[in-house]
Amino acid sequence: MGVCVITKERFHSLLYTHPDIAISIIDELGKRISAMENAFQSMSVRNLDARIALLLLDYANRYGIMTKDGVKINLPISREGMANQLGIARETMSRKLSQLEKKGVILSENNRVLIIKKMDILDEMAGI
Repeated sequence: MGVCVITKERFHSLLYTHPDIAISIIDELGKRISAMENAFQSMSVRNLDARIALLLLDYANRYGIMTKDGVKINLPISREGMANQLGIARETMSRKLSQLEKKGVILSENNRVLIIKKMDILDEMAGI
């Protein structure tokens, strides 16, 4: 993948002639704004367990696939990336996920795949 440089005028022309591209860009920006709002709200109001639960529920909603074992999530980022989203250390994130796994709430297949086995417990932790 490379970087493309385009003038403002040419970009506007592209959007006018291909409105589907404009709609896709608006959709993506809306998702990013919503994710940032959720992150700011959860960081300012909730305790760490609730913030982690909200993050996992968000990933389940956006990336999850229902399986016989639960909701399988191919994580879009590493545990370190998840920790960064929440403003905590990677070690803390790993410890909290391990605690959830010991309680049977989640199952970690590897560092990039999680299965949420007990969504109701995450809902409760998140205060939903």
